[in-house]
Amino acid sequence: MTLALDRGLALLERLCGQPEGMPLTALADELDIPHSACHRLLVELERRGYVRQMRSQGDYMLTAKLASMGLGFPAARASSTSPSRCSSAWPRSRVSWCAPRSSTATA
Repeated sequence: MTLALDRGLALLERLCGQPEGMPLTALADELDIPHSACHRLLVELERRGYVRQMRSQGDYMLTAKLASMGLGFPAARASSTSPSRCSSAWPRSRVSWCAPRSSTATA
């Protein structure tokens, strides 16, 4: 794995445990990443929509992009590999669940 990818994933994983966010210096120190490299990674993650910087104190926090991607994956995988039964989780919601026809669903 490349160093930049490893550091970027480490940042995302660390921010997962801090829903209130963390300052750049704490992230860099805890992950043993130079502050300038940590800042560059956070700026790129922010540009791509994975993190945002809270303006009040400057802390960085995750956005819902990773969760959104994770929720979209099962439906996309099920529809591309086999016919499925899909059900909307809530009326007029973008969240849904899908199960292959061969599986049994339990509530």
